[in-house]
Amino acid sequence: MDSNEELLELNSRHDTLFGKDVVVCGVLLKRMSKQPSILKELDDERKLIEPLEEIQKNYCSPNDTLFLQDGDESIELKGDDLPINQLCTGVCLATKGQLNPKGSGFIVEDYCFALIENPVERPLSQKDYYVLIVSGLSFNGDVSPNLSQSLNLLFDLATGHSDIVLEKTIVSLILAGNSIDRNSGLKSGNISSQNEIDSNKAIKLLDKFLANIGQYMFVDIMPGSLDLST
Repeated sequence: MDSNEELLELNSRHDTLFGKDVVVCGVLLKRMSKQPSILKELDDERKLIEPLEEIQKNYCSPNDTLFLQDGDESIELKGDDLPINQLCTGVCLATKGQLNPKGSGFIVEDYCFALIENPVERPLSQKDYYVLIVSGLSFNGDVSPNLSQSLNLLFDLATGHSDIVLEKTIVSLILAGNSIDRNSGLKSGNISSQNEIDSNKAIKLLDKFLANIGQYMFVDIMPGSLDLST
C-alpha cells in the first residue's frame, strides 16, 4: 500500500472525498448471522416452543459483513478482494480504497495489518522453581514470641534466607484460607469491642506480613471458612 493516499478519519465529513483514494484505519468488527448467543441458548421458553437447533459446524456464512471501527464511528467494508472468511473481530487493519459512490460503505482495494514486534526471548531456566501453599495461619492479634518465631521461620524459608533452603527457589506464595482467626466471640455472633480490637490487630499483623514477603514473590490469597471475607 502506497503512502501517498489521504488518511480518512471516520468522524470527518466525506463529501469532498468521493472518487479519491484514501486510507482508513481502525479495528475490525465482524457481524455474523450464525454467531451463537448465550441469551438465546438460555431462553427456556423458546426451547419449549421450538425444537432444538442442530449444533453448527461452521459459524461463517456468505451473509457475514465487516465493519471498521474507530471510537464510536464505524464504516462497512466492501469489495471482492476482502477475504471476509479469513478475518475476525478485534484485528487492527488499514484499508486503501474509495467511498462507495453508489451507496454506503467503503470499497476496499488493498489492506495491511499492524506490524507485530519481535517477541522477547524468554529462555527456559535450568533451575526448578516452586509454589509454596500455606493454610491456617490464623492471625489473631497475638504477638507472642512463639508466633513471631514461627512467622520468621516461614519468611526465611520462603525467601531463601533459611539454612534449609540455600537459594531462592520459591517464586509464589498461596495462602489457602483461614489467614485470620475468628475468636469465640465472633463464632457465636457476640461481637464485643475487644473482639473488634483483636480483629484489627490480626488484620494489621497479616498486612505487615504480606507487605514484607510480597517484596520477594507473588502472593495470592484464598478465603477460608474462618476468614472475615466470608
